Amino acid sequence: MLNVQQNKLNDVGASKLGEALFDCKNLSSLTLNISDNNICLQGATELGNSLGKCNNLINLNLNISKNRLKDEEITGLANGIGQNQSLEQLILNLQWNKISSEGATFLGTEIGKCQNLTFLQLNLYYNDITNYGYSALGLQIAECNNLVNLTLMLNGQIFSGVGEPCLFQGLQKCKNLQTFRIDLSQCTINQQSFVNIGALIGKYSNLTYLQFSFKRGVYYQNKIVNQGIVQFVDGLKVSKSLLNLYISLTFNLVNFESRSKASQNLKKMRQLIQLQIIF
Repeated sequence: MLNVQQNKLNDVGASKLGEALFDCKNLSSLTLNISDNNICLQGATELGNSLGKCNNLINLNLNISKNRLKDEEITGLANGIGQNQSLEQLILNLQWNKISSEGATFLGTEIGKCQNLTFLQLNLYYNDITNYGYSALGLQIAECNNLVNLTLMLNGQIFSGVGEPCLFQGLQKCKNLQTFRIDLSQCTINQQSFVNIGALIGKYSNLTYLQFSFKRGVYYQNKIVNQGIVQFVDGLKVSKSLLNLYISLTFNLVNFESRSKASQNLKKMRQLIQLQIIF
């Protein structure tokens, strides 16, 4: 593990770091934390190029959050990741940057090229991605045919009624997906879209483990109330493969009657081994 967080690392330093990684010909696992530095286009591109040439790299855990990265920087970094066909596990923390839909689309395209990927954790908290970007991201991640375990952290995004269902619709193509963790806390989503998400996830054919978090923040005006929660649960209830189900809906406006009905409906899923729902 290499931790250079908050070290005022700039493009020159990131380029030198990339050169050093390139010399590690037999590197198979790398955890690199370069969060909260001053990396820009040159540094991100050089780092990506070096990672792409680590031909034996199987596990990559890269934290490059809080670097104010824009689409150009993400393009350079993602291009290197997409060149690495040996990757099986990828953890990528890009929270608190300035990535737009264009950057997210390119990132998804490059991740989709990693055909040996079985485990993906992608943190995009608090960026500038819109509906279009998330729609494209879902479709492109689905190109990872061997993906079994997926975690998406998308906190603090604003959806306008199209992108979030399309994201989940795209992921339906991940036929081998068994474990799915999704965090939409403090996102702005309307009630019909929320209901659609439940219906789409319920159709994931081989999903056995679902962890779904949609906590309402103080300053986020989600309108997910009563009947919306019940209908969301009804969508999940269609699943015949789910064995472990964890749902967190704290701080949403749900009355006692709707809570009870949602809980009762989930208990009708006889195949469940683990069930937890928090209101």
